[in-house]
Amino acid sequence: MAATTASRALRLVLSVLLAACALRVWHFLILRQELDRPGVVAAWLAALFIVWAAALRPSRSTLVAGLSFLVLVFAFHWGYERAASDGREYFVQVRSLVFDRDLDFTNENASFAARGTARIYPFGAALMWAPFMVAAHLWLKLLNMFGGAYPTDGYTFPYQMAIGFGSLVYGFAGLVLIWRMVREYFGEPIAAIATIAATAGTFFFWYLTVENSMVHAASMFATTLFVYTWHRGRPFGTKAPGMTWWIAIGLTGALMAMVRWQNITFMALAMVIALWQMRQRIDRSLIRGLAAAAAGFLVGFLPQLIFWKVVRGGWFAVPTADHSFDIRSFHAWDVLFSSNHGLLATTPLAYFALLGIPAFFRKDRAMALLLVGGFVSQVIVNAGPEGWWGGSGYGARRFDNSMVVFVIGLAALLAWLRRRPLVAPMAAMAVLIAGNFIVMSDVRSRRLPMGEAITFMDVMSSVSDRVGNVFSFPYNLYVAWRFDTDYMFYDRLKGRSFNNLEIDFGDEYDGGLLGGGWHDREHNDALNFRWASGPASSVIVPLRSGDRYRIEVACQPFSYPNSPPQILKIDVNRHEVAAIELRPGLQTYTIELAAGMFHPNLNLIQFRYAYSKSPAEVGLSTDGRSLAVLFDSLKLKRLMDQLP
Repeated sequence: MAATTASRALRLVLSVLLAACALRVWHFLILRQELDRPGVVAAWLAALFIVWAAALRPSRSTLVAGLSFLVLVFAFHWGYERAASDGREYFVQVRSLVFDRDLDFTNENASFAARGTARIYPFGAALMWAPFMVAAHLWLKLLNMFGGAYPTDGYTFPYQMAIGFGSLVYGFAGLVLIWRMVREYFGEPIAAIATIAATAGTFFFWYLTVENSMVHAASMFATTLFVYTWHRGRPFGTKAPGMTWWIAIGLTGALMAMVRWQNITFMALAMVIALWQMRQRIDRSLIRGLAAAAAGFLVGFLPQLIFWKVVRGGWFAVPTADHSFDIRSFHAWDVLFSSNHGLLATTPLAYFALLGIPAFFRKDRAMALLLVGGFVSQVIVNAGPEGWWGGSGYGARRFDNSMVVFVIGLAALLAWLRRRPLVAPMAAMAVLIAGNFIVMSDVRSRRLPMGEAITFMDVMSSVSDRVGNVFSFPYNLYVAWRFDTDYMFYDRLKGRSFNNLEIDFGDEYDGGLLGGGWHDREHNDALNFRWASGPASSVIVPLRSGDRYRIEVACQPFSYPNSPPQILKIDVNRHEVAAIELRPGLQTYTIELAAGMFHPNLNLIQFRYAYSKSPAEVGLSTDGRSLAVLFDSLKLKRLMDQLP
């Protein structure tokens, strides 16, 4: 009896200590205290971990999860500062909801210096963050009761820190759900390694700890919650899902759609897969299940419908004009490979994750189909908007809902490699051998020194000269082959595209869009220029549309005594569009192209020449370069009468 009483007393003491440590951590988080003393923060987090472990005696895997969460809290304390960028618009929503109890953002926009675009954003994140803002408000009120003087108007840093902490909590909960799913397939060690690696090795860590006033952590959680719900109750063999599963599917699908519109593709694919699995037993129970899912979705999505009705004047008022999708301007390859926030170029760990998905098909074909379909749908959705790169931000942030794809793919690859232990060493040796040959080639050509140290950056520079950004492979190699340019071109492009374009040949920055067939920059007292060599030279132009264009080219032929007429032929995407006999001296030539000659994204302009001679060859000088035409400028003008 005495032992039982002592045990209860100990549990009570530990519970009180646990609450005290948790409140202390919460206090310095939302008030951003101890920023100059990380040791103090680390000590309190360590104390919280020790007391929590002693009070609850969690399993080994739960201990790892708890420690991981506190590491993220430590990073969040220094990484996150305030609601910024799109996060300010989402903050406006939740502040108006909690403090004004309305959806009129006029006062928030004025007081918070927001852009005034909160009305076009989804409403789900505001609902998810509201409890954290309420908790911050109550805590500040409590502090003021004991002599504090903290503003409680809903705008200050503590409120912004609270929604950031909410993002961290939701994001971590999503990672736990992913880990639980992966554990079923591959066991705890691989599940833990894959989850930690995908978090630390992708853009997601940034949106957990730095820019988490954005909705990406909440979006990842909501999508993962839906996938987890679908996975736990979906039909297997003769097993039919219960009515509770159908309702949960509708509710969780509504939540993820309210956080970010594009998440709805996962629900559409999951329903198609589930119905295909149940195709042999179409009966009343299936009809009732579908009706329950639809009802769950409608109930769950009702806050968004009300938001639209109040803010935009209609029950279904998706702001398509503000989130346009133009199939004519499709950048799927850039979304994956561009150094301008392309997924694979900026998140190379995603390569390994996607390589692992085929191995996962043997484990669970239905889940693999959902993962592949969900990922491909996100590539398509993200490739359509004009700002396909996602604006300012870290990495390919719009793939937040694909974290479950990355973790499962990475776990599948790790499991596959574990059963084939020679694959990884052989692949590593092949890479090292290829790198060695590249370095030997550059030493042989004297690009690298033979008698001096060769640094790691020297080696990387040699490799990138051959293949460009190695994480844009193989698309950068395709661009180099298709558009007659070098392997570095795609990386230099940085995902840029233009409505109108002007190249001033000979200018310091003229080489970014030039392919082959050009000599070095030159200038004289009158102009900057480049000579084109024969038989052809090329320019690669990234355009935003395939509308009508006017081409203006200022050039002059290389002339010598008794030289024949110089004929300049212009090809656009390998179709001849003009053949011009050049007049002596610098002249400007104009041609207009019909719509469709240029197309969105990369286009190839080739200039072909009737002759190319060197000054030495015709007795003008000792210059041995082959010269065809001097180019001063090239202008592309999109004709405005074709704009939508």
